[in-house]
Amino acid sequence: MALPSIRSEAADPGKQRLVTVPSVRKPKRRRVWLALALVAAVGGGIAFELLVRRPQAAQQAADAIQTVAVKRMDLGASTEAGGEVNAVRRVNLSPNVASRIERLYIREGDRVQAGQLVAEMESDQLQAKLNQVRAQLQGAQAQLEGARADAEVARSRRARHEPLLASGAISMELMEELRNAERQAQIRVQEAAVRIEEARFLIQQSEAELRNTKVYTPFAGIITRLYAQEGQFVTPTTAASEGAGATSTSIAELSSGLEVIAKLPEASLTEIVPGQSAEVRTDAFPNDVFRGTVNMVSPRAVAENEVNSFPVTVAIETGLGTLKPAMKVQVRFLADPIPNALVIPLAALTSADNDSKGVIRSKPVGGLEFVPVTPGRISGDYVQIVDGLEDGDRVLISAPPPGVQIPGFAQQN
Repeated sequence: MALPSIRSEAADPGKQRLVTVPSVRKPKRRRVWLALALVAAVGGGIAFELLVRRPQAAQQAADAIQTVAVKRMDLGASTEAGGEVNAVRRVNLSPNVASRIERLYIREGDRVQAGQLVAEMESDQLQAKLNQVRAQLQGAQAQLEGARADAEVARSRRARHEPLLASGAISMELMEELRNAERQAQIRVQEAAVRIEEARFLIQQSEAELRNTKVYTPFAGIITRLYAQEGQFVTPTTAASEGAGATSTSIAELSSGLEVIAKLPEASLTEIVPGQSAEVRTDAFPNDVFRGTVNMVSPRAVAENEVNSFPVTVAIETGLGTLKPAMKVQVRFLADPIPNALVIPLAALTSADNDSKGVIRSKPVGGLEFVPVTPGRISGDYVQIVDGLEDGDRVLISAPPPGVQIPGFAQQN
C-alpha cells in the first residue's frame, strides 16, 4: 500500500524534498475476525462436550450396569464345601498317676489292638508299699488265729465251770473272771479280723496303683502322635485326654478310623441329607478322587468370622490308607439334578435392608427395583430361584450406580 507524501522546505529556500509519513488508521476489521474466532472456539467446545464427551460418559455409566436374563437350565447335581480330615475316634494315652516312663512299647505309626500294653511307669515305691501291706496282712492273720485259739480256751473253761457254779462249788467272783476272760478273747479276735480287712483294703489299693502304672489302649487304632520317651516325667491332666499337642501330659495319641468334617453354607443346607454320596479331593493327591457318604448334618450352626456354617460329617469309604488326619480337603456332595430350573448367576444375589435375600431387577420401562427372592440349590456359579422372578427378567450382576436409591436394597457404602 502506497504511503502518503508531504512536501517540506529544506534549509535551502530554493529547494524542496518529499518526506513519507506512515498513515494513522485503526484495524477495525481485524478485531472483528478475532471475536468471531473466539466465539467459534467456545461454541465448538460446547458442541464437543454435548455431542461427544457427555454421550461417552453416559455410555460408560450404562456399560457399568451389567444385567443378565433369568433363564432355565438343568441345574448341576453337586454342592461343594471345604473340610478337614479327622479321626473318628481319638484319645491321648496318659497314665492315671504322675510318674516317669520306665518302659515304652510303641512308636509313632504303630497299629495297636484294644487292650494292648503301650507303656509302664516307674513302680518301685508302689511295689514296696504293696509288699509291706501284704506282710501286715500275714501278721494280722496270725494274730487272728492266736486270738481264736485263746477265745476257744476261754470258752471251754467258762463252760466247764458253769455246773460248778450251780452246785456252789465255785464262787460267783471266779465265774465272772472266767466270763470276762472269754469276752476279752472275743474282742481280740474281732480286732484281728478288722486288721485283716484293713490290710486287704490296702492291698487292693496298692494293686490298683500298680495297675495304673501300666498304660493300655482302649480301642484298636494307629499311634498318630508320640509325645514322650522313656525316662520322661508325665503329669496327666483332664484336658490332656482330648487336647492336641499334650506334651508332658500324655504319652501318645491314638486314632481310629477317618472321616471328613465339611463346613456347609446355610444356603446349601437343604440339599444335604444323611446317606448322600460325596467326593473328596485334596491338593496332596490332585489326581485322586475319594468316595464317601454323608453320615450326619449338625443340627446347630457354627459361627466363624461372623459367618454361619453347618458341620457335615462324611464317612470315608476309599482312601483310608492314603488320607491323613488334619488334611485340608474339598468335598463335593452329589445329588440328583434339578431339570429346567429357573436360575441366575450367584453374583446377582444380594441382600435387603432386613438381610433377606433378593435381586435388583431392571424394569421394562426403565429404572431399577429390588425384588425379594427365595433361593434354592447352589451349583457352581448359579443359584436356583424358587420364587420371586420369572423367565426373561433381567437382573443386575454389578453394583448399582452410585447415588441411585433403590427402595428396600441395602446400599453398600
